[in-house]
Amino acid sequence: AGAGAGDGDGDGAGDGDGDGDGDGDGDGDGDGDGDGDVLCEAPAAYEDCDDWQTNDPLEAIGLNCPGDETNSIQVSNVNIDAVNANSWRVVTQYGTNGHWVPNPNPWISPNDDEIPPNTSSTFLLLSTGTIPQPNNMGVVIDNADQDGNGDNGNNDNPGPGGLPPPLTAAYGSNGGAGGTPFQDCDGVGDCSDSLYQWWIGNNWNNSNDAITIQFDVTVPPGTEGFIFDFAFFSSEWPSWVDTQFNDQFVVWSTSSTYTGNLTFVNDAPLTITSLDAANAFEFTNNAPELAGTGYTTHAATNWFVARGSAAPEETFQLTFFLSDLGDSILASAAAIDNFRWECEGCVPSEVMDCGIIIQ
Repeated sequence: AGAGAGDGDGDGAGDGDGDGDGDGDGDGDGDGDGDGDVLCEAPAAYEDCDDWQTNDPLEAIGLNCPGDETNSIQVSNVNIDAVNANSWRVVTQYGTNGHWVPNPNPWISPNDDEIPPNTSSTFLLLSTGTIPQPNNMGVVIDNADQDGNGDNGNNDNPGPGGLPPPLTAAYGSNGGAGGTPFQDCDGVGDCSDSLYQWWIGNNWNNSNDAITIQFDVTVPPGTEGFIFDFAFFSSEWPSWVDTQFNDQFVVWSTSSTYTGNLTFVNDAPLTITSLDAANAFEFTNNAPELAGTGYTTHAATNWFVARGSAAPEETFQLTFFLSDLGDSILASAAAIDNFRWECEGCVPSEVMDCGIIIQ
């Protein structure tokens, strides 16, 4: 008695559940399902620090902005392996068309959750060649054909089998035996099984002009995934499709929920051959979107979203790896932006749930 609610549970809420949150389920989390879920503590909005004056590659993609876990994503143990400082740039725009700019809009997940943006003015551009200095507004314009943008002096074959640790082309599914992509990850090999055939079966494992960015990141409570935006450009298209000259972009996660390559295309790594087979090069030849990038007469994808899974409160490592494959002659590039948390996340074992999503 004396609760003032008339429901007899003593919490004063009038709901009969006794936990005081008013949802009637008695678990105290307020969601009404009775299971006591931990609430997602991913930021509802992100601190903005990637203005056009920054030259910090992490800030450019929304990481290590001033703030705390309520409004930013802090990373540690950062390693940027790029001998040539001109192989990456922080840019406000790439080319003259205006298409290659940061996306300030929220992303709507397949479950209709709205994921807030984590970008404003800049994104990170990587190349297996070199990138011109941005102008005084942060815009990079390159009218030189990228098929002549050769050896940039970055490391060749930066680790065992041509991949920087912990990346490996070994099978990671089915307890390391392979054959069941995205299931029963062994926590060491590539659980997508996407690298094995190309690197070991075909022996296409001679990486050159490599650039690697690695960091550790801790997942907020109640958060089960992450996403980021990227696009891929290559001057190897169309001449070198279906050959060993296949520049590549690999993003590797060591999450306890999934270890392996996130940027797979069907059952293959992201290269010109796999993208061509999937009809994923949206802009080719003289597409206006390629003007001023150096990739006119060649090809680029549109902006993609990559989804990865994670376990709440774990710390895991992410690696972004771009390299030539088979030569040091023809340049490719990757644009990266907008890293952010996704509360519900994706499920690796569900077909087409994790990996690349075309915007």
